[in-house]
Amino acid sequence: MDNQLFSAQTMLMRGQRNQRLVLRFKNVLRRREPHGRPWYRQLDIPAWLNAVFTLTLAIFAYEAWEESRRAREIFQGQLTAAQDQIAAARDAQRAWLTVATKLLTGFKRIALEMGPSKPTFEGYELSLGYQTKNVGHLPAQAVLIGSSWIVPKPGGDYPMDELYKQQKETCTRPSTQATDSQSVVATTRGTTIFPDEEPSQNYGTIRIGLGGWPTKPFSTDSYVLLVGCVMYRTGGTKTDHHTAFAYKIEAIDGQMFSLPTDPAKIALENMRLSRLRFTELNSAD
Repeated sequence: MDNQLFSAQTMLMRGQRNQRLVLRFKNVLRRREPHGRPWYRQLDIPAWLNAVFTLTLAIFAYEAWEESRRAREIFQGQLTAAQDQIAAARDAQRAWLTVATKLLTGFKRIALEMGPSKPTFEGYELSLGYQTKNVGHLPAQAVLIGSSWIVPKPGGDYPMDELYKQQKETCTRPSTQATDSQSVVATTRGTTIFPDEEPSQNYGTIRIGLGGWPTKPFSTDSYVLLVGCVMYRTGGTKTDHHTAFAYKIEAIDGQMFSLPTDPAKIALENMRLSRLRFTELNSAD
């Protein structure tokens, strides 16, 4: 009997506590704001719905823009690849020239009358032969061969900066036939070389004034450093293409030697051409 009474009192106390919690929650919900209405009744439902709708539209717009950007990048990549393929196909169908150089004579002492208003040129002359072949698919037009040279100096190092500078000048279509320090083979208009025909034969000359040759012997591996360039056009365009080359005239055995003060005493059979295989001096475009 006592246990039943205790249980009933416990249940009554729990019920009263739960009732107080419910009343407290209701009082919170009925809390008045300055406007005199409950806070949850002050919400502008249409405004909130409009904000949610606007946010949703913004998200969809951003996703659409991002998808468009990705598609544009893919298209640009495909366009670049297509342009590269077109350029490669065009290059495959253009003219390509190769050139081989040969020594024709040794150094000879010369004295040339340059004209009424110019002094006589005195120095040394050496003749070269160029064989130019078109290994491409279209005719090479306006073909010119330019060359320049440097006599080595004591020290042993190749003057790369000067060689590159002079070669760059030979790769520029000239406005004159030739100068004392530069030789231009053929005319400024150039010639035409067709694909698969026999190599075209051209001739050039190296001329070195008396003051340009060393007066004292020194140890070196070359008599003269030669750089040059074949210029040509293809496909009816006015854009020049180039095949650049570089050689040294050395002893027949390729060994070091003492540079003589009179190059005319060097026999042709004791000299040979050897390619200077520096990347910056051997190129084609």
